[in-house]
Amino acid sequence: MADPQMPGEAVSVVKRQVAALLAAGSALVVALFTTSLVLAVRTLIITMPEGGQAPPWIWIVPVSIVLAMIMVFANLAAARVAEGFGVVLLFWLGVFGGLGGVMLEAALRHPGENALVFWIDGPIFLVMGLAVVPAIIGGARGAWARIGTLAGGPGLHGADAFYVPLNVAAILAGIGAGVITFLNVSR
Repeated sequence: MADPQMPGEAVSVVKRQVAALLAAGSALVVALFTTSLVLAVRTLIITMPEGGQAPPWIWIVPVSIVLAMIMVFANLAAARVAEGFGVVLLFWLGVFGGLGGVMLEAALRHPGENALVFWIDGPIFLVMGLAVVPAIIGGARGAWARIGTLAGGPGLHGADAFYVPLNVAAILAGIGAGVITFLNVSR
């Protein structure tokens, strides 16, 4: 708890908590649009016949890309103030790893002349997505060590106890909301 003689410290804690809420909100939106994007591209690649007409919900692809990118930048700003983690690497993993998986699925489901493109692009996208996994793991280890050092031992304490579960829950909720959004839009 902040010392009442130090009003700046209390403001700092409140500022970090508000920033944590903003980071969680933006993380939820990033996860929602990343999930919607990957599901939309998957549906287009797997189910649309070659040369077929685009479905009326095709707008979700560019909207998802633009809004997710805007929210990634908002998340980075909020995470910096909250002294927490940002979702940019998770976004990168979701987009490129997800699209790589979709392309490999398309190569397996639709063998033929277009399968070669998917067999080439799928692994490239998958490697691009997975390339950030060491940084994600290193960042998680560094954050855990920082949390343990600040609190005198391992575990989540203070503002970090608020930030971490809130943002993890927001990301999971965003994935679920992305699935629901895509299913409702693509009807």
